[in-house]
Amino acid sequence: IEFTEGTEGGTEILIPAIAVFSDTAGKPQVWVFDPQTQKVQRRAVTTGDLSGSDSIRIVSGLNADETLAISGVTKLHEGQIVRPLE
Repeated sequence: IEFTEGTEGGTEILIPAIAVFSDTAGKPQVWVFDPQTQKVQRRAVTTGDLSGSDSIRIVSGLNADETLAISGVTKLHEGQIVRPLE
């Protein structure tokens, strides 16, 4: 996740566009990784504009200290144990 200062003094979050998927209602979601349990949890986010060809702005729903799953997001399920790649 990349954080930059926005033009209004807030923090802008850019994530890889491939990390975002839609739920059954078509709302954008991401998988947030919990390093203590090694599990992923689904999180609704509000997206903004695309940035370049492979990043998307996140308007709300994420915190600066969170880690996202960006590979195989369509195959993950709630509470699945995953192993982060360093």
